[in-house]
Amino acid sequence: MTKAEVMSSLEEGWSRFLAIAKGVPEGKYHEYGSIGWWTVSQSLVHIASWDEELIEIMRTYMNTGEKHDFDLDHDINDRHIREKENMDLPMIWRHLDEAHMSLISYLNTLQEKDFQEDSYTGDLIETMIRQHYWEHEKDIEDFRNTL
Repeated sequence: MTKAEVMSSLEEGWSRFLAIAKGVPEGKYHEYGSIGWWTVSQSLVHIASWDEELIEIMRTYMNTGEKHDFDLDHDINDRHIREKENMDLPMIWRHLDEAHMSLISYLNTLQEKDFQEDSYTGDLIETMIRQHYWEHEKDIEDFRNTL
């Protein structure tokens, strides 16, 4: 896919994710066990935190050629949740939006070659952004269907 196609696909996926997430009834965002052992609000924090992480991972790779060792991230999700546990829902939505806009802004600075599926960055964009949004969209939708 071209850069334009990937960016369009990301925005479509993001819009779907937001529509599903915003469809959760107000009192259900903090219900434990709704998304595995997480709440929906924790899932939103997780998405935002990984959008931020990916900027740094890609920036490091672009500047140094060093690939990120994801095996070292065994507790990163729990750390992200702990760091933001005091956020209320409006703050979470704001954080989610700001993190996504930062990611999109960063991706817009990349070259066409960085979006090729067989490149390190192209693989990150596919697996850690597009598929990540889709996986959590599905989790939240499955939870909504149980209500």
